[in-house]
Amino acid sequence: MAIPAILQQMGRQSDPPQMQNLRQMVQTIRNAKNPTALAEQMMRQNPNMRRAMDYVRQHGDDPKAACYELARERGIDPQSILGNIL
Repeated sequence: MAIPAILQQMGRQSDPPQMQNLRQMVQTIRNAKNPTALAEQMMRQNPNMRRAMDYVRQHGDDPKAACYELARERGIDPQSILGNIL
């Protein structure tokens, strides 16, 4: 692992639990053999996930567009969020 990657990982360890959970969820979906089935299962189990997916559907089924729109609505720089998750 390169030095910047190590430093980046160390910084992420101090992230709030919500950000760590979100990052872990994104990684789980990326590694899933069937990401659609996994997302549907998560929506059944978690009402917050269902609301998030409904919001994405309202924005043309484009998660990036939905994320950017929600960030703009709340006065947040969307790149700062995506930089922490991905």
